[in-house]
Amino acid sequence: MIGVREVGGDVRGVVIDRTNPRNMLSNPNWRQKLDLITSRFEEHRTRVEIAVRSKEIYLRSDGFYAFRNTEFPEEIDAMRMSIVLLFNELLKEAGIRTY
Repeated sequence: MIGVREVGGDVRGVVIDRTNPRNMLSNPNWRQKLDLITSRFEEHRTRVEIAVRSKEIYLRSDGFYAFRNTEFPEEIDAMRMSIVLLFNELLKEAGIRTY
């Protein structure tokens, strides 16, 4: 079972406690892929955090995001797509149907 536990939050979102469910996977290949997926999530989170701090991305008063770095949206989309593809590959190997 893979899960997260809510540990707090604010009006913008929920902070999620980090868990280590990877050790519960019996297949070492799945564990390795899940480690890679976790690593890519961390890279994605760090990259967005850097973008916010450096003002490459900001939240407008109307609630929409705006980008000062025109390459940033494609960069984060590519990062997200690599995570999705890896996760779908892991699910396929585990025999879990994906859409």
